[in-house]
Amino acid sequence: GDCALNMVAAATDNVSMELLDRLEDFFCGPEFTTSLGEFFSQVVEKLDFVPLDQEQPLMNHAAFKQYTNMVDQQLSRFLTEEGISQQAIFAAAQRAQEDAAGSSALACLDYIVACTEYEAFMELAYDHKCVQDAEHNGGDWLPIGESLGELEAF
Repeated sequence: GDCALNMVAAATDNVSMELLDRLEDFFCGPEFTTSLGEFFSQVVEKLDFVPLDQEQPLMNHAAFKQYTNMVDQQLSRFLTEEGISQQAIFAAAQRAQEDAAGSSALACLDYIVACTEYEAFMELAYDHKCVQDAEHNGGDWLPIGESLGELEAF
């Protein structure tokens, strides 16, 4: 499955909040969180976090593609179980994010949107980097001088 925005645009509007709740359970389950953790622990060190308005390193784009493939593989199991299309899921996630009233708390939205938007992927990767850095520093949360939001301002 190709995680692309044009699929979202073509998708129908028939996915309920209930489905997103089930999707959230799936994305918070041990199988997905383990895959996600392993992916980011391998990839984060190789990423080069440059301001998003500058040219992005090829490694970052390669990681984005790997992430998309990893999520697609995980998601295809859920889609088969639910009997729905990937387009429907992406459309629901995008709508929920646009509504964002209360639904922004859904982790699955971040993971799915990070599949369709490079910038969202880099923000997710940066969050993981911050968590890993904090763990390496003895578990205390040490804020890293600049968030990706500040990087964008340059």
